Amino acid sequence: MTLETPPSTSGVFVMLDALGTRSLSASETQQFIEKRTNLLKDTNTELEAVSKLGEAICQELGVQAQYRPPRVVTFADNVLLFWEINDSQAASDDAYVASLGYLVCICDYLGTMIKVALREGHLWRGAVSFGEYVQENGTVLGPAVNDAANWCEKADWIGIIATPSCGMRLLALEEFYKESVEGKNSPWPSKLGRVYTKYEVPMKGGVIEALWVICWPYKYFAQTTGADWKLEGKLAFLRDIGRFMIPLGTENKYKNTIEFFEWFTENRRAE
Repeated sequence: MTLETPPSTSGVFVMLDALGTRSLSASETQQFIEKRTNLLKDTNTELEAVSKLGEAICQELGVQAQYRPPRVVTFADNVLLFWEINDSQAASDDAYVASLGYLVCICDYLGTMIKVALREGHLWRGAVSFGEYVQENGTVLGPAVNDAANWCEKADWIGIIATPSCGMRLLALEEFYKESVEGKNSPWPSKLGRVYTKYEVPMKGGVIEALWVICWPYKYFAQTTGADWKLEGKLAFLRDIGRFMIPLGTENKYKNTIEFFEWFTENRRAE
C-alpha cells in the first residue's frame, strides 16, 4: 500500500498562546477550555466575514481555482489558524497582492479575538507568519509553523507580532505598492497601515525588538466617533484589563500591554 504524500502549500499561519495556563488544576483547565470554546464561537462571525473578503480577493485576481477558507484548530493551550493561498496559477504580482490582502484581512479577526478575550477574562499573545506548510488531517507542519512557534511566546505582553520573516514580506509588499501602478490604485496599502505598525516590542529578558505588530487596540476605537473617542476607548480597555489579578513576576507583561495601548492612542487611530 502506497501512502500519498500530502502536498505543501503556502499561506498565513497564526499561533496564539494562552497566558497563565501552565499551572492550572484539572478543574481550572476545564474552565479554560470552556472559555476558549466560547471565544471561538463569539468571534466566528468575524472569521466568516474575513473569509468572504479573502474569497473576493482570490476571485478578482484569479489566484486559485478552488477557494479555501481559513481554518482554526486548538492544541494544548494554543489556537492555530491557517489560511491557504495556492498561488501556482497566479502571476507574481497577483500572488503578492493576494498575500497582502490575506495578511491585512486576518488582522480584523485577530484584533477582535484579543478584545473579546480581554472582555471574557483570558489573555493571549502570539505570532503571525507567512510561508510554506503541510497540512493533513488536522496536523500542520512546515517552515511557516516553525517560524510562528519560535516567536509565539517571545514578546513580554498581551498582543500579536509578525515574525521577522513575515515582517520582511510586509516591508516588501509596502515597497511594491509604492512603486507599482497597481499598488498606487489599490486600497490595500492604507489598510496595511491601519492594522499593522512597526513598534519597539519588549521581549522576555528585557530585550527590545523592532517588529511589525498587529494594531489590536483599534478595535476599542472602532465604534467611537464623538469628541471623547480617545477617553471612551481607553476606559473600555482599562475596564477589561483591570479585571485581572496580576501575579508576582508578571507585572511587566501588563505594563507593556498598557504602554502599547497608550502609544497607539496617542500616535495612531484607525479611521
